[in-house]
Amino acid sequence: MTSYVIDISIVDTTPGNSSPFSPPIDWSGNFDDYLHWLRSRYRVDCFVRQRLGIAAKHYQQRRHQTFQGPYTKVLVEILDAINKKV
Repeated sequence: MTSYVIDISIVDTTPGNSSPFSPPIDWSGNFDDYLHWLRSRYRVDCFVRQRLGIAAKHYQQRRHQTFQGPYTKVLVEILDAINKKV
């Protein structure tokens, strides 16, 4: 059970998933492309900014999170970078 309205315990980067961290279903980019895609979403979508902030805090506090999908490594690096800046 989570204390958030949005369940951040499962973080999915699989293309086509409904997660804000998931690129479109027809995505074929590499890790650098994913980083660029997520940064561009961060700049224009307040929902993505909020979810990244919540996920970063959750990750920093070492609460249970399940990461899945092909871009998990990149997303964890992003969460680490956010936590270093805050």
